[in-house]
Amino acid sequence: MERFYPFEHKDEKKSTGFSERESSVRNEGREEASAYGKGSREEANAQGKGRRGGNAGLSKVIHSGKVTERAVNYRQREGRFIASELSDGSVLWLKVAQKSEYGVFLEAEVDGEVKKILLPFSEQVGRPEVGTKVKVMLYEDKGGRITATMHEPFLNPGDTGLLKCAAVTKIGAFADNGTPKQVLVPFKEMTHTPNPGDELLLHLYKDKSGRTAATMRIYKFLEKAEHLNEGDIVEGFVYEINPEIGIFVAIADRYYGMIPAQENFEELKYGDRISARVAKIRPDGKIDLLMREKLFMSADADADKIVAELKANGGVLPYADRAEAEFIKTKYHMSKNQFKRALGYLYKKRLVKIDRDADTVTLIANL
Repeated sequence: MERFYPFEHKDEKKSTGFSERESSVRNEGREEASAYGKGSREEANAQGKGRRGGNAGLSKVIHSGKVTERAVNYRQREGRFIASELSDGSVLWLKVAQKSEYGVFLEAEVDGEVKKILLPFSEQVGRPEVGTKVKVMLYEDKGGRITATMHEPFLNPGDTGLLKCAAVTKIGAFADNGTPKQVLVPFKEMTHTPNPGDELLLHLYKDKSGRTAATMRIYKFLEKAEHLNEGDIVEGFVYEINPEIGIFVAIADRYYGMIPAQENFEELKYGDRISARVAKIRPDGKIDLLMREKLFMSADADADKIVAELKANGGVLPYADRAEAEFIKTKYHMSKNQFKRALGYLYKKRLVKIDRDADTVTLIANL
């Protein structure tokens, strides 16, 4: 019966493979863990079951770095859990076989052979007793050994959602998924370089080696929002900006949404959360959004901006209908059509005078 012994490394603090939560929890009992690690290595070498040889079954699967993407299938037989394979990210119900000074060992059967996997004290929720069954996620520790944790990840492979950036390294960014092993976002899967602490909207998947990884390129993983109607107000996460096409927004972090380029008048960036109106639902189920209100509701707000600018310039604006659209967008954060409608609104209310020849606007009301 083989046991897998994760051990502490002297350079643990420098490792990016563990979350801050794990590092702080593992400070307790560090000396014992170090002694345990030393003993386990010596025992493994003596028995020929270390990382460099022996036990061709599970050891080959775990340490070769060639874990397949096949799902873990298991069944209960004679009180044991039978798994076709144990791999990083697998979620299983396993039986507590025995206690140790470092945690408890869980029992699983792989290809007819019983294996024991360590569930360290720092990764337990409560203190499971021998004979009970616990739900755990498996992960590779820094030494490449399969270890268990009872802490559930925020996201599983196949999920799309928000995770916080924990670190950025030479191979990509790492996101905190609520478990000891952070999730790698490879450089090729990044749309930009985030900073530690940034919220990232990610889709998790299994890479070719069977490890859990993440991508910031989430467009093809979003869903159609069939429950929404035109006019609904929604919240969304800005995940991509294309100046020629528009602002791509994940409505409720999961549905397709976009603000067309010609309708965007705000300086938005990745990670911004916005409130917008459903303007159009396309035949393919994707949604066009607008950040402005309906025209009859926005006229007053647009007019207020023009009046404020008039007051700031002594009651006169040296431009009117013939002003450049780009200037209006930069100055007022509205389209030229909105600007002209707001001017017409003020003119009908007899609040301004518009000189069409000189292309100027004069405030005539005492506001």
